[in-house]
Parts: sequence; structure tokens; C-alpha cells
Amino acid sequence: MGRRVVSGRLEQLEVVQVVDLSPISMAEGADDLRFRIEILRRSGRRASYLARVWRLEFYRIQPSFPSKRRGAIRADEQILVRDTFFAEGVAERTAQDAMSKVVRRIEARFRR
Repeated sequence: MGRRVVSGRLEQLEVVQVVDLSPISMAEGADDLRFRIEILRRSGRRASYLARVWRLEFYRIQPSFPSKRRGAIRADEQILVRDTFFAEGVAERTAQDAMSKVVRRIEARFRR
């Protein structure tokens, strides 16, 4: 994890913490939900820690280029997709506060 770098007017955010949550079980027959939370440090502002949430999704992908082989080639892939719902408006004074806020939002949404 590197230092914050400012180049001209562009501010760069430093990822200071990454956490993969344990899978959240959904209805029977449905895939579990898997989330990754990133905490980013933004210097020079009062609320200096932001959050970014990713959800692991499964996709069946087929190449767009033509193939000489018979039948379509497909691959099942896991892809991280940005999930803006849980991190919206998170701007805290500490990395732990930002992480806790996002985890609480996810827990509240999927509490049974």
C-alpha cells in the first residue's frame, strides 16, 4: 500500500484496507452474496476515509470473435462489480469508522 500522490490538480486516493466478507446465504438454490470492501484515505479534508464496495458476480461469457471450432465457447467467470448502494455517503474520520459503517449497512440489509 503506497503513499498518497498528488500530481498537478489530480488527487489520488490510497487504498488502506481491503476486507472480503464471509458469504451471505440467500434463498435455497440461489448463489451466496460475496462482498469486498475497500477503505480509501483522502488527505487534506476533515472526513478523510471513504469506502468502495464490490460484489462478486458470476457470468457466463462468450467471446465476440469468430471461432473455427464447432459450438460456442463459453466460460463461467467471477467478476467484481462495483456496488454503490452500501458505500454511498460514507466519509469518516477513521478507516475503522468507515469500515464499521459499511458493514453495519450490509448486515442491516440482509438481517433475517
